[in-house]
Amino acid sequence: MKREMCELHDLLTLQNVGDPEREECGYFADIDPADSVVEDICLLSDGLLGILTQTDAEDELPINYFHPAV
Repeated sequence: MKREMCELHDLLTLQNVGDPEREECGYFADIDPADSVVEDICLLSDGLLGILTQTDAEDELPINYFHPAV
């Protein structure tokens, strides 16, 4: 799931538009930067980055943080 979320973030942030071997390269030309949906996409990518960052931080917590001893 995390890998797919990272791939979605890459798509939303146009990470692969410079690679002619990827579909994103061709689709990039169709994006109008003045379109109001671009701002929505930026907000979605920022939110997704926050979730990914939080998930990374939680992965570093000790296991007993989530399951404290009773």
